[in-house]
This record gives sequence, C-alpha cells and structure tokens, in this order.
Amino acid sequence: MPTRPIDTSRKESVKSKAPQITSQHHIQHGQHQNISLLFDVPAESLTYITSYLTPPSLLALARTCSHLYKHVKDDNTWLRAFLNQFAGIGPEHSLDNEKVLLLRRLENTWRKEFILRHSLGR
Repeated sequence: MPTRPIDTSRKESVKSKAPQITSQHHIQHGQHQNISLLFDVPAESLTYITSYLTPPSLLALARTCSHLYKHVKDDNTWLRAFLNQFAGIGPEHSLDNEKVLLLRRLENTWRKEFILRHSLGR
C-alpha cells in the first residue's frame, strides 16, 4: 500500500495542461462531438494555406490525419502549390485567363510535376 501521493510524470501533467482546440458540433439527438477547428476551415482556405508548402511539407501534412490526406491527395492542391511557387500565380487568382495552358508538364500529375521540379531546383 503506497504511503505517499501518486506522482504523475511531467509529461502527463504537461499533456493535461495543453489547451485543446476543438469546437462543439451538434449531432442527432442533441449529443455533442468534438471536432478539430481545422476541419471547419473551408476547402478554398485550406488550399490557399497549403499552396505555400513545399512537396516534403505537403507529404508530411498528408500523414497527420485522413481529412488532410484527402486534401493533399487532390491534384488541385498540388497544382495550386506548383503555380504559386513556380509561376508566381497566387492561390487567390482564377485560372481561367492565366497562361497555365502554356506550361509544359513532364509528368502526368501535378503532384509528380511539383515534386520533380522542386527536386531539380535544389
């Protein structure tokens, strides 16, 4: 039988004090479910943010959760990042009148193209 209070490890106490960023979503019958606020960000805003990431960063982001994996898996995410970093076309610009059609791709997906050009530029 222990005679002193149980010690919690420093790691556990730091973990319990860390703020959790969640929002409450109502689901059927008034129950609550905690969902990360990141999932509330519109897809367009998430594309804007990820267009500034390098290929290794995008690949690392995809490994964090299934929601971000689906976002990074979308070829439009890679196209926007490629255009932002190599053509200077920001994610807020429409692609209707841009010279995107003049780009010559060496690969069959924007993901592969962005990774290839990023590695060549290093």
